Amino acid sequence: MLFCDISEAQAVHQHTQGFASLQGGMGSAASTDLKNEIQSKTVGEIAAALKELPADQLEKVKGALATGAGVAPAKGGACPGPVDLSKVTVIAKDYKGMLAQPAEPKFKGVLLQVYVRGAPYGGPDKSINGHRYDSIPFVNGMIESGMSCQLMHYTHEEHDVCFGLCKAFDFVIVRCSPGQIKEDGGDQQKFDDALRDLEKAGKQVWPSPDAMEKMAKDAGTLTEEEKWIVDQFSCSGAGARCLAACCKDGTPTACWDDITEEDKAEAKKLGDLMGQKALAILSK
Repeated sequence: MLFCDISEAQAVHQHTQGFASLQGGMGSAASTDLKNEIQSKTVGEIAAALKELPADQLEKVKGALATGAGVAPAKGGACPGPVDLSKVTVIAKDYKGMLAQPAEPKFKGVLLQVYVRGAPYGGPDKSINGHRYDSIPFVNGMIESGMSCQLMHYTHEEHDVCFGLCKAFDFVIVRCSPGQIKEDGGDQQKFDDALRDLEKAGKQVWPSPDAMEKMAKDAGTLTEEEKWIVDQFSCSGAGARCLAACCKDGTPTACWDDITEEDKAEAKKLGDLMGQKALAILSK
C-alpha cells in the first residue's frame, strides 16, 4: 500500500487551492510555479504521478504533508478516521508515519495511550509528538489489513467521554505502560473495569485486563489466542525496532524519522502480521 494514495493526492490538490501559507513558507518563485503546476492537474493525474515516484521521493512528499499541508490534521487536531475523536483533549502534536485510513474499513479500532503530564517527555515510552514510540507499526498494521485504527490519549478527567467514544469501535488496543495511569492521576481499577464493560458489550480489548492478570499469576491458564494477544499487544516485537523514536536524555526530540529504514521495514512486517491475525480474530 503506497503511503501517497488517492486520498493524499486529494490532499495535495486541495491544499494548493488558495493555500497561501505554502507559498509564504517556501518564499520563492519556485514555490509559486510548483503550486500552479499542482493546481492545474486533476486528482487522478497527481495520484498517477505519485505512484511513479521512487520510495525516497515519496518520503519527501510524506514529510511535506506531515508538516501541515496534508491529510494529517493541523497541530492539535484529533486523529483522522471514521470516528470523530474531537470530544477528548488532543495531546498529540502530529500523526507522522501513519497511513491513510481506509474509506470503508472492515472493522474500526482505536489505540489507547496515556501521556503522563508530570513526567519528562510524557513518560519514558514517548516520542516528541506525544505518542508511544511504537504506536505507528500497530496502527499501520491494522490499516494494511483493511481496518481503521485511530490514536487517542486517555485522561482520567475525561474517563466517561473517552470510553463513550470507545463504544463506537470494534476493537481497542491498550498501550498504556504499567503504572502510567496512576502516575498521571488516574485510577487503574476504574480504567480496567471500563475495559471489561467494553468486552461485555462485545468489543475486543487487546490485551484485556483479565488476560494480563492471568499472565502475571499463571501464564499456563491463558488460551493460545490470549497468549498471542498478550505477547503481541503488550510485549510487541515491533516495538523493539522503534526504540530510536523514544525520547530520553540526549535525544529529547526523538521521533518516527529517527528510526532507520531497515528497522521501519522490520517493524512494518511485524505490524502487518499483527493486523492479519487481528482481522482473523474479528472475522470469526
